[in-house]
Amino acid sequence: MGGCHLIYKTTLMTVYWVLADINGAYVSFCTLFNPQLKGKPIGVLSSNQGNVIARNQEIKNLGVKMSEPAFRVKPIIDKNDGQLFGSNFTLFGDMSQRFHEELEMLIINSSRYSVDEAFGNLDTNLMPDLKEYGTYIQSTIRKNLGLEVGIGIGRTKTLAKIASWASKLKKWKSTTNGVVVLDTLEKETWALQRIPVIDIWGCGSKTTSKLDRQAISTGKDLRDSDLKAMQTMYGVTLERTILELRGVNAIELKNYNDPREQICVSRTMGSIVTDMNTLRSSLSSHAKEAAIKLRRQNFWCRTVTVFIATNPFKPNDPQYQKTLSIEQIFYWKV
Repeated sequence: MGGCHLIYKTTLMTVYWVLADINGAYVSFCTLFNPQLKGKPIGVLSSNQGNVIARNQEIKNLGVKMSEPAFRVKPIIDKNDGQLFGSNFTLFGDMSQRFHEELEMLIINSSRYSVDEAFGNLDTNLMPDLKEYGTYIQSTIRKNLGLEVGIGIGRTKTLAKIASWASKLKKWKSTTNGVVVLDTLEKETWALQRIPVIDIWGCGSKTTSKLDRQAISTGKDLRDSDLKAMQTMYGVTLERTILELRGVNAIELKNYNDPREQICVSRTMGSIVTDMNTLRSSLSSHAKEAAIKLRRQNFWCRTVTVFIATNPFKPNDPQYQKTLSIEQIFYWKV
């Protein structure tokens, strides 16, 4: 590969991006009203109760990985006096709403990026000490909601994401206290030298694997790469990420409350089902729940897909799976 020498200049900015991110959101929501569980390994299962989708630090320390099957994790949890919670989306939705409403009073142009994340702006004309104000946001959320949040601040949304990533790392927690501000080129470079490409917002595993073969393994490597060549090889998405790493705002936000193109409702049965009426009742319940979600979005439905499958974690048992889709040439409104 050829080399290039790039010089980045930071202009005097007044408006920065801030990302507030709840630490282990689903776990935090479940344990908020159970203080006796503090310090114990806690996990939250997926909507079908089949896999671990949220973990606290204690369960991570036991070696439990994200998406591990519940039946493998449960013996480890029981042995260490921990607990696995099912997904309680009514609770999660309520706590998420409170979190976002609280942030809307603390930051400018608050935008709900996900259940547990929100972007916004901070103006140094109003908040001259970004670190101090970030700490104020953190302490306010803790006091009013009982939730711990990481705060990342940077010139772009991607740099704020990276700052948030750094704020959550255990090895730096005693120094950062969960608030990281990347307001100089030196600080940005320091963080980018340490973040793997796979942890950068917008860089998937396939892209990361290809970049690694080009000796691009850190955020700094990616920032300093040839922009035109990267755009040619990987497309506009990676180009925008690189621009963001260079301090140029190039990514538009999408509110997580925006209507979705697909709605999925699925559950793992609590026991083996051999009765057709039980299966029909379950499918009817799932269809009703999907219709409720569709109605809330005031959307139309064109295709309905139903799928069933046996337990893939019991390979010695007979296996079966089937999918059926019904598509109309016109839209049905539920």
